[in-house]
Amino acid sequence: MDSTPYQYSPLNVEAQEIRLLTLLPAMPREPSSKIRLIFDATLFTNDNVPNFEVLSYVWGSAEHVVDIFVGPSGNHTLGVTLAEALPYLRFKDRPRVLWIDAISVNQDDLRKEVSKSNG
Repeated sequence: MDSTPYQYSPLNVEAQEIRLLTLLPAMPREPSSKIRLIFDATLFTNDNVPNFEVLSYVWGSAEHVVDIFVGPSGNHTLGVTLAEALPYLRFKDRPRVLWIDAISVNQDDLRKEVSKSNG
């Protein structure tokens, strides 16, 4: 299967969107199958509080990045530093909705903001 790097879609900050990820279960009869997830931009307001779990992760070294698969067909990849933990977080029989700061937040956007403020 050919894959391409995942490109984050921008969030509508004015509409108070956050990016949730759905961690898909392992493929049946393949408990060690590749990690796959789907992103969803979701409204997060006083009137709309979605159901999800939160993981705040101390970002590891950029030397230990592992590709995970993104999208319903898994044809995009995203390099993450917490890939080792994800198999332990996924349920065997159903998807799990999470907000993980190191994945849900587009780190490239943060780097751009830091560059702007330092420039």
